[in-house]
Amino acid sequence: MNCKKVKKEDKLGENRMIKINKRLKELVEELISHTWDYSLNVKILPCGATLIDAGVEAEGTYEAGRIITEICHGGLCRASLSLANMDGIVLPQITVESFYPTLSAYDIQAGYAVEGEIVSGPINMYLKKDALRYKKLSNIDKTTVGIAIIQSNDIPANEWVLSLSEQSHFHPKDLCLIVMPMQSVVSATQIAGRMNENVIFSLENSIGYNSLKVKHIIGNAPICPVAKRDSKKRKAYPDDLLHYGAAVFLTLDANPDEDLQKLAEVLCFQSAPIYGEFFSDI
Repeated sequence: MNCKKVKKEDKLGENRMIKINKRLKELVEELISHTWDYSLNVKILPCGATLIDAGVEAEGTYEAGRIITEICHGGLCRASLSLANMDGIVLPQITVESFYPTLSAYDIQAGYAVEGEIVSGPINMYLKKDALRYKKLSNIDKTTVGIAIIQSNDIPANEWVLSLSEQSHFHPKDLCLIVMPMQSVVSATQIAGRMNENVIFSLENSIGYNSLKVKHIIGNAPICPVAKRDSKKRKAYPDDLLHYGAAVFLTLDANPDEDLQKLAEVLCFQSAPIYGEFFSDI
């Protein structure tokens, strides 16, 4: 009888993927089972992929945006909604604790360009498998469904979905696409829920700091009001409230000689050259 010895690290990765799959299945089923409550539309595309419309033709809700924020993290976070008071203006607010921050808020949540569309969420583990920063899941098995969060004003064309299927190596019927335009409650909520992603992204790409040293991260950000855009008026985008209104707390496994005060100052958006500008002006 031949027995294959399983490395401890491989077993850990396998166990993590089982938990991720289970959590993601629960979150997606929550959306599909409560489409009326969350003002969503669900349909099967010609290629067989499942589409959850969260703002193109549907209205969506803040709660749907909260759930989709957790899906964007691969289920590796907890998000909650509340209200924030910004100089006398009351706005909805989302608070997110990201688990395994580099994996959830960077490898999975950060957007990835696919033929003109920005894709994020669990499918990133397959689209950019070779670029995963969290190497312990570099040899991952397929999830039961390839879940993609897509920010778009339109329902994706069948040809685009087939291309996504080919690039991610998922059969079309195993794809679940969650689509919303920027000017929607759901999109505004899940964009606000990217405050931790912004920090991890800045550490990796702007500062060159090893984000794997971030052991815990929790942040909150106000959710931008949704309104029709008027080209004659300057209005805040969700990214503006994310940059100017978010707050994040990190716990680092840092060396004693590291200047954490300087690191904190560099991470603040106030130190960026574009500080003071609207997202629409960039």
